[in-house]
Amino acid sequence: MPTMFNTLVPIFGLIVLGYGLKRSKIFADPLRDRIEALVCWLLLPAFLVGKLANPNLSEFDILPMSLSMARTT
Repeated sequence: MPTMFNTLVPIFGLIVLGYGLKRSKIFADPLRDRIEALVCWLLLPAFLVGKLANPNLSEFDILPMSLSMARTT
C-alpha cells in the first residue's frame, strides 16, 4: 500500500499544481495552452511510465501471489 501511495501522490500533486497555475492566470493564454499540451502529451506520460516501470517488489511475498495465479489458470 505505501508503494502505491508513494507512486500516486506526486502525480496528483502535479495535477493540482497545474490546476492552480491555470486558475492564477500567471501565464498568457497562448503560452499556457502550449505548456498544457506539452505537459499532457509528453511530460505526464513520461513521468507515469518512469514511476510505474521501477516498482519496489521486495515488500511482497511471492509464494502466495504465485499460488493464486497458478490456481486461476
